[in-house]
Amino acid sequence: MILTCGQWLSTKLRPGSTVIAYDRQGSYTLENLREAAGRIAVTLRELQVKRAALCLENSYLFTAALLGCLYSGCVPLLPGHNRAEQLRSQHHLFDIVLSDQHLEGLERLQLGCDAQGAFELTHFASQEPQSAPGKAVWPLDAAQVASQVDRPLGDDAYLILFTSGSTGTPKQVPKPISALDEEARLTAQVFGERLKGCRLLSSVYPMHMFGLTFRIFMPLAQGLCMYAGFVHYTEELLSLCRDRSHPGGLAFISSPAFLRRLDVTEHGPEFKLTLSAGGALPYETALAYHEWCGSYPEEIYGSTETGIIAHRVNDAPQALWQPFAGMRFTQHEDETTLHSPLLGGPFVLDDRLEIGPGGITLLGRRDRIVKIEDKRVAPAEVERRLKELPQICEAAVLPREVAGRLSLSAVVVLSEGAREQLSRGQLILQLRAALRPKLEPLAIPRYWRFVDELPLNSMGKRDRAVLLSLFERSPES
Repeated sequence: MILTCGQWLSTKLRPGSTVIAYDRQGSYTLENLREAAGRIAVTLRELQVKRAALCLENSYLFTAALLGCLYSGCVPLLPGHNRAEQLRSQHHLFDIVLSDQHLEGLERLQLGCDAQGAFELTHFASQEPQSAPGKAVWPLDAAQVASQVDRPLGDDAYLILFTSGSTGTPKQVPKPISALDEEARLTAQVFGERLKGCRLLSSVYPMHMFGLTFRIFMPLAQGLCMYAGFVHYTEELLSLCRDRSHPGGLAFISSPAFLRRLDVTEHGPEFKLTLSAGGALPYETALAYHEWCGSYPEEIYGSTETGIIAHRVNDAPQALWQPFAGMRFTQHEDETTLHSPLLGGPFVLDDRLEIGPGGITLLGRRDRIVKIEDKRVAPAEVERRLKELPQICEAAVLPREVAGRLSLSAVVVLSEGAREQLSRGQLILQLRAALRPKLEPLAIPRYWRFVDELPLNSMGKRDRAVLLSLFERSPES
């Protein structure tokens, strides 16, 4: 049985003693989740909150916050981060923050669990200092909890996500809860059998689309138990996998950034399923992962705007993507339009797709075209040409306006040999010379920065703001 969001808290469909989540302190049952969501709903109503920012790493607390918002009639916003300074600059978007972190200078409901696992909820007004104890919100009795959460969610219930901002300013994306329920049903069709009885570990935040879908909606829809905490390091992952209290096996929800950083010197655990999304996963990384734990990661293709689109097992170079049920595509020149059961109408994709009888090949971004002195230039093509050079491992190319003139800037990760051979000036001259046969002169980057690794955000996507900040200091070449 696949549960909708409005059924997650029902004690008619499964016992209140059902374990929903666990962490180092213990386990959390359906009854625990019902009380937590009920207390949050009452508090939001008392405070007359219309919009609340959900900034939580802990998946159990995030679920309680999400349900508390929905049952109170408040719209949940998922900014995708929990940075206090950035939240203060976004304060006009919401009335209050729900967080499991100390966020000074913001009105917030701080969520947590005590040493015995009992839910704690504290209200901090924005003017209170960080050390203030806040106003405790006390438990409800069973009848009060039931009055909050044993009601149907409205058909118009929705939340608001934000795009990553990796290619520009983050934008708001309203997402109906019904679409997220349908997405959970589609993922169950593909992964449900392998996930039966599994416990889920995760190294992605629930504040993003991928984490929301696979760390929250997928396990709750299928009645799976999730590890509430966030997996930061390989050692932590291995430690959690040694726990023998999960005989049904484990699944791992991760990202290319985490999988690239894995320490594979120690033999890895066995996973029934590993899912990765948020960016392209190099085949070499997938192969190393297979050698480490005996299985290949499976990738999800989609976006914040579209939700899931396709999936693949990354077990060969250029492995093809398989669409989820109900996905249709129409194409005109290099433009692909998606027709999805998760969307209210057709959606023009930012990617170029080649669609064949065996599946889909991703050909790169379509939307990153700029005009430099009236010539059309694709930064993605410049990146591709850079990565063909033996001196370069990774590259990010950005259009920037300097002294009123638009040109391209490149942030580059060099190979080991290139780092040692030449001075910075000689290297730039060599790279420009190598690009001349491949690119228009205007498409050759004018400004260069060399880094040990490309800066990424929490979802493993390029952090555009950090990339641009690299050019704020001299030398300007």
